[in-house]
This record gives sequence, C-alpha cells and structure tokens, in this order.
Amino acid sequence: MGTGTAVTPLAVRPHRLPVPHEPVWVTAESGGVTGVVVLLHAIGENRTGNNYLLRQVSDGCAASGLAAVRFDLPGCGESRSRLDVDAIDARVSEVTDAVVQRYPEVPVHWIARGLSAALLPDESDPRTGLRIALSPPDAGRLQSALADAPTVLAPRQPLTPDEVWTWTQIGAEPNLVGGLEVTTGLLRMLCDRLDPPRWDVAIVSAAAAHQSGLRLSTADPLFRAESDRAALSVLVARLVRSWPRWCRAHS
Repeated sequence: MGTGTAVTPLAVRPHRLPVPHEPVWVTAESGGVTGVVVLLHAIGENRTGNNYLLRQVSDGCAASGLAAVRFDLPGCGESRSRLDVDAIDARVSEVTDAVVQRYPEVPVHWIARGLSAALLPDESDPRTGLRIALSPPDAGRLQSALADAPTVLAPRQPLTPDEVWTWTQIGAEPNLVGGLEVTTGLLRMLCDRLDPPRWDVAIVSAAAAHQSGLRLSTADPLFRAESDRAALSVLVARLVRSWPRWCRAHS
C-alpha cells in the first residue's frame, strides 16, 4: 500500500456481554460511553434486522459514543428458546439487568422495531431513557386482522396481500421469515400492550398516513433501502444524544 493511501476504518466489532444462556452483543468504541441503546428486533427477524438495519444503527450509535446492545429474542435468529410471551419477557428482563449492571452510571435507551414496540419498558422505570419505535404497528387494525387469521401464522409462498400486510405490520420482511411459526395468540397479547403506546418517539415512513411520528422520506415501512438505513443510523443517534433536552421539553 503506497504512502498516503486513505484507509477506511472497519466498524467496531461487537463483543459479548456476560449474560447467561444465549449471547448478547455490545458494540461500543473504546473508552467511556455516554449511554446505552438496546435494540429489539421484530418477531420474524433477528438481531441484525432486515437488510442489516439494526446492525447499521448500532454502528451509528457506537460512533456517537453510545454502547449498542443487540440479541436474538427467544425463538428467533440463533435462539433455541421457545417463542412465547413469558420467555420473551424473561429474556428482555435478563438483558436489562445485565446492561444496568455493566453500565450503572448512564441511561439505557431503547429502540424497537414493529410489534416489538410492545416490549419497550414502562416509562416509570428509573433506568429507562428515550424509547424509540421504528414503524410501530396500527394495533387496532392488526388486532382485527389477527381475529380472522389462523391459530398459527406460518409464511408460505405465494403470500396473499393480507398476509404481506400482517407480516409487515409485525415488522418482518414477508419473504425472509422462512419456516417461522407464530401463534396469533402471542401476537394479540403483544398488541394489547400497545394501548396506550409505549414509546416516546416513533419513526415512520412517509406512506404511513395514519401514524404520527418523525417521517423518513421513504415509502417503505421496513426501511430496506441503504439510504433508509443510513438515515436511521444518523437520526437515532441524534435523538438519543439530545435526550436531556428532549426530557426538559416534554416535562
């Protein structure tokens, strides 16, 4: 390599947080951190997110001095646990305790995709910072759709327009959920938790006319384009960094 050749640094490699059972990954620059961001993927995807969305957002957070935490929810990704509400709640609680123990002096912020917005912590928890929902579902419409759905949702090809809509509301890429099976009972229980909404800020696509929140110019609620991922990685980091000012403005 010749003298003066520019070298593009690689993204910070994640390391494992010492949590029992299945792995939890932390991405952080060396040195101190100003806060932690826990990213919750949607049912039907894994800790990287569709098109590596959550991984790119975590890299953006790390570059802003934050520690970004990602893990597979039970029954998703590399997890071998059962996909049910009790297992999900236990896993989120376990990760939360580990994060607070590892970073006791900084706020813990949250990002959730799709229906996983139902897993965001209650605002009364003193450990909780800003809660961001990426394309949260229309809970009422999704409940109505699930009422007419089979007991178990199992993606098949070709998908009907209603099935595509349902998986997209959940937050998963319909063509990538593979052999996953999800009970409609589980999804309805999560929907019930969205009344009232559990987030402070929602980020939605321009096409989501029925939703309020910060809008990206894209029409895609799953933010699959590279430009969407880049925009989210910047926007999320800015929102979290401005959290103290946000708290004062909304107190």
